[in-house]
Amino acid sequence: MDILQIVVSFIFGANLFVNAALFVPQAFRLYRSKNSQGLSKITFVGFCFHYTYGNAIRKK
Repeated sequence: MDILQIVVSFIFGANLFVNAALFVPQAFRLYRSKNSQGLSKITFVGFCFHYTYGNAIRKK
């Protein structure tokens, strides 16, 4: 494994945790209000993308 792959994997991994941390307040808001209006679709799509990408990398 070369250094560039390690750096890129670390950056994506760190970004996944940050993205998940941003998603948690939205999940609580959704749970409390039972209304999805006003939630950030960009954050949700980003979270799903990074989660899927992270799983794809892990399976290689």
